[in-house]
Amino acid sequence: MTVINSLKISIDGGAATGKSTVAYKVAKELNLTFINSGLLYRLVALIAKDNNLSNQPKKLVEKLSNYTFDYNGEKILSSYDFDYKRLRSTEISSEASKTSSYEEVRIFVTNILQSIATSNTGILMEGRDIGSVVMPNADFKFYLTVSIEEAVNRRKESFLSKNPNKTIEEFKQELKDRNERDRNREFAPLVQPEGSIIIDTDTLTQKQVCRKIINYVQQS
Repeated sequence: MTVINSLKISIDGGAATGKSTVAYKVAKELNLTFINSGLLYRLVALIAKDNNLSNQPKKLVEKLSNYTFDYNGEKILSSYDFDYKRLRSTEISSEASKTSSYEEVRIFVTNILQSIATSNTGILMEGRDIGSVVMPNADFKFYLTVSIEEAVNRRKESFLSKNPNKTIEEFKQELKDRNERDRNREFAPLVQPEGSIIIDTDTLTQKQVCRKIINYVQQS
């Protein structure tokens, strides 16, 4: 029987796979520390935006080195003064897609995430390169997938409410572009991590995805 509280688990996947919510719920049930890596990339993007460094990755990393970054449960903490609500804004989401593609930024963030992973006994971390780069030796790795049609269906109401002047087709293209950027970036692309278990979420509820992961872990 697996000793739950000492586990390292990674959950990766593209946009709208539900990985953040699934990871949070699974971590809670298994009593593991939950880390949403995307929040750190969003905070980096916010700092880049605030300091006009979106197109200057080396200077951005120099700026980032002046601050501390950590997590408290599912919340991200930093010595940089920021409005937490901005992390979820469309503006910062778009910015994060750009800044997270820079190798210098990914190395900086990866070092922080790896430090957090080693300092916690049991941890569940989700993102786009966790099982492949951040925690390649995780005890369990899961890779969630979703079709573009289902991804659009899941996010369309939220997208349209925040972007009333855009169409569903524009949203669909944005999702495609985001996943393509993640898959094709030179450093730490979105890939199925070696040894990971694929879960197609198209016809599953979040509860069913959570149960699949929990059952696999508990029965191993």
